[in-house]
Amino acid sequence: MAGAPVSAESILNEVREDFLSCSICFEFFKKPRFLPCLHTFCEKCLVDYKAQSEGVLRCATCRLQCDTPIQGLKSNFFIASLIDSVQKLKQLKSHHPIICDMCEKKPAIHRCVDCSQFCCTSCVKIHERVPALRSHNMLTIDEYTESSAHSIDLSKAFCSDHKDSHLKFYCDTCEVPICSDCTIVNHRVPEHVHRDLQVVAEEYKRQLKNLLEQLKAKEKQLEMKKAAAKNTPDEIQTHCEAEKKKITDKATGVIEKVRSDEKELTDALDVNARKQIKDAELNIEEIEFHHANTVSTQNYLEILMHHGNAVHLLSTRHETTKHVGEMIAMETKHSTFGVIEFHQGSNIDTHGLLGVVKFDTCPPKHSVENIPRRKLKWEFVNKLMVKMKKQCDVFLLTKIAITVAIILIAMVIAQPYIVVEVASPFKSTIENIPKQLVKGESVNLMITIRDSTGKRIETPPHVSAKMTLPSKSIMQDINIVNNNNGTYSVTFSGKMAGQHKIEVKVGLTDGQHIRGSPFNIDVISGYVLTVGNLNDTFGITINKNGDFVTTDANSNRVTIHDIHGKYKQSFKFTHDHLIEPRDISISNENQYFIVDALNQKVVVVDENGKFIRSFGSSILDDPYGIAINSVTKYVYVTDLQDVTRCIRKFTQDGNYVKSFGSRSGLQELYQPEFLAINSDGIVYVADQVDNQILVFNNDDEFMFAFSSTPMSRPRGVAVDENDFVYVSSCCRVNKYDSNGQFIRKIVDLRWSQLFGIDDDDGDYTWRETFWCCGGYTRSELFAIAVSIDGKIAVVDNTKKCITVFVE
Repeated sequence: MAGAPVSAESILNEVREDFLSCSICFEFFKKPRFLPCLHTFCEKCLVDYKAQSEGVLRCATCRLQCDTPIQGLKSNFFIASLIDSVQKLKQLKSHHPIICDMCEKKPAIHRCVDCSQFCCTSCVKIHERVPALRSHNMLTIDEYTESSAHSIDLSKAFCSDHKDSHLKFYCDTCEVPICSDCTIVNHRVPEHVHRDLQVVAEEYKRQLKNLLEQLKAKEKQLEMKKAAAKNTPDEIQTHCEAEKKKITDKATGVIEKVRSDEKELTDALDVNARKQIKDAELNIEEIEFHHANTVSTQNYLEILMHHGNAVHLLSTRHETTKHVGEMIAMETKHSTFGVIEFHQGSNIDTHGLLGVVKFDTCPPKHSVENIPRRKLKWEFVNKLMVKMKKQCDVFLLTKIAITVAIILIAMVIAQPYIVVEVASPFKSTIENIPKQLVKGESVNLMITIRDSTGKRIETPPHVSAKMTLPSKSIMQDINIVNNNNGTYSVTFSGKMAGQHKIEVKVGLTDGQHIRGSPFNIDVISGYVLTVGNLNDTFGITINKNGDFVTTDANSNRVTIHDIHGKYKQSFKFTHDHLIEPRDISISNENQYFIVDALNQKVVVVDENGKFIRSFGSSILDDPYGIAINSVTKYVYVTDLQDVTRCIRKFTQDGNYVKSFGSRSGLQELYQPEFLAINSDGIVYVADQVDNQILVFNNDDEFMFAFSSTPMSRPRGVAVDENDFVYVSSCCRVNKYDSNGQFIRKIVDLRWSQLFGIDDDDGDYTWRETFWCCGGYTRSELFAIAVSIDGKIAVVDNTKKCITVFVE
């Protein structure tokens, strides 16, 4: 049975050119061969592709490896026949002359339906002379176009070994279609079994129908799985929100518990403080009694010496001498109070969420010490009072009574001291003190508290830290973290350039400086470091890790260095995705958008350089700079094409939105290079030829331009988190506010700097920056980027490096 004829119109309507095009060379297949995965490619393309892949042949579409030699791959007769038919049909519809398929010289005027060939007048006559061909249906071109014969039997094909013979049989032994000549030459019986080609085809169609039904079932299964997979992000998000609610509920409970613990701990502190204050007041009264006792005894003895007679003096000699001796020997000390400290809890079960309040309990340290521990007998007191009564007047008796009472009180309440372990400021240490710190960076100071023997004190004493700013007028407390092992951490951040004075003390009230305190830390600004060994760098940005990401056009790569200038990784673009990266911007989803100057498009890769998509090749003519609007998510690309010279706007999926700022508009862009967008969506574009920065609003409408002192050939522009604008022009970097008002010069790398000449209003003269990349070569600054911590990185294309500064 013959295959069902296919109309020309259906072929042209249903078959797209990309179906007939090789996905490697993007042209119509030439000698098409298909791989085991059923993907078809040109024979020559497969040979070249295998050579580029180090001898391993993988499908360019599905990446499945093929171990069969290329010459052993089967030809795709279907595709070849389809291409021939489509091309002939296009010729018919275009009304261009068709060349004879036989002589390939003269215009064809006939079509042999059986041979599927166009013939000229001479070849038709030859065709009619051959007996085997006389029965063929020969039509004129017009008859062929208008008749029902204008349907093409795609099943007809010629043998690749015998060019003039149709494939009519199928060799079951070799599993290939063959012609009549093949049955005699290469596929002879009985070694080979032949069957009619159409019979085998109909049999295989039934098998294919069964396989197709299974494939459709598989397709439905995959469709369901795809739908389920598409629901997975929503399920993940829903689950995430549910878990976040649990966290929020738990956090609310924890906060309430913290507030409860806070009240409990502060109340405990208040109760203990009131108790100690009461003890301190009793101690004051005790010292006052002791003082009054001493004064009264002193007054009595002075009166006795001046007014008493010999009997008076000697009658109480023994008792008086002994009592005064004991009073002189009595030691008095100022009492101390128990230390009350809050200890952060390391074990929630034991110490609660916040911690515990510890009291270094010490019994009241009264001012009277070394009193003999013996009972005073009231008989002794009475005896003393009787004697005094006999010898003294009422005044003296009253004085003695007061004195004895004070002595009795002191002897009853006097108790020995309790010795407490004390931190030694001279044995305690501070470690990790830097000599200098770059502005914006931080350092962690380690404090270790020890006693007089050098042993680390586990029970935390009171440690405080203060900082005096460079202005010397403000002193600030620095937060201290207790590590619960006798050490403390103090984090110092260099937010202001200049000398900072740090004090660390141990002890309550004013405390005492520990060894090494106070000390100074100098916070520096200006030139920080240079990242070298670059080739042809144009663009720069900073990723979410704070790394410098640069484009290297000549080396076809993107390179990443950390904030200290140390190399981390690079993406090399070759073979299928060979690009010439000129500028780069990073989306909130951490996708890298790269301007490809070689192919005039934007290439999107992930953070490891894996290709995701590309766009803009039909819109962009000479792309240069790129930036992403964090507000609208749109991608902006400057285009240096001679006629338009404008900014192109795309979605992140690559859909073209509009162009603006062209030379035909209200505000001309003469040579827009790099651009930046602030947090409000305001677009800043550097125009090198016009020596100015042009500003457009969130609706892409021109707002204003600025070019204040001085701006020569501006190229790079960047904005920081506070929307300040930084412009790199020629060999200097200036800082402006969001309205274009000049604030200050960041750096000037002109020749005049070599001699220390500074002829503008900038604050600093950076002579040393001439040596940042070596030599006296004039710098040519390109793109610029600003990190969150205030580091300003600028590309120096002349010296092949990145130079980093801090204000």
